[in-house]
Amino acid sequence: TGAKAARGELVFFTDSDCTVGRNWLNIMVAGFEDQAVGAVSGDIIEPSPTTWAERAYAGTSRVSHSVSPRRQFSGGNMGFRGELLRRHLFDEALQYGCDEDDIALRLRAHGHRIVRIADAPVCHVHPLTLGRYFNQGYRQGQGAARYWYKHGIYVGRDLWALLAAIFTM
Repeated sequence: TGAKAARGELVFFTDSDCTVGRNWLNIMVAGFEDQAVGAVSGDIIEPSPTTWAERAYAGTSRVSHSVSPRRQFSGGNMGFRGELLRRHLFDEALQYGCDEDDIALRLRAHGHRIVRIADAPVCHVHPLTLGRYFNQGYRQGQGAARYWYKHGIYVGRDLWALLAAIFTM
């Protein structure tokens, strides 16, 4: 809904449980100086886990900027050229990370560059109990299954989430 309503030249996202640095927005905006850049993303910093569930979840928000088509966005730290975002809206059938993976895949398929902005991390505080961990795994598993089906992918990074969804039904 927000992406459809946004009218800005640049549109940025962070999550309600993320804290951005004082100059985060200025640093992210500077990533668009090159007109070939269609989107930017920054790293996610997580506090040290305090529960077993947090230990199991640790690192799942990491963004990869290798040449291979790994995860390039995390909803807690990303920005787009507004016109590209409006042309490549998030697929609402996908959820919990897979919507971000889907839009990255489609942007790259249309020749748009996604650039990592190393100097603009956000802190993601995501306290989890065991129950919330399994609930989140179930929802991520559903999103992953839809994403894989949509793109003809049969094994992906969210296999653990899909298994958690099966075992907690």
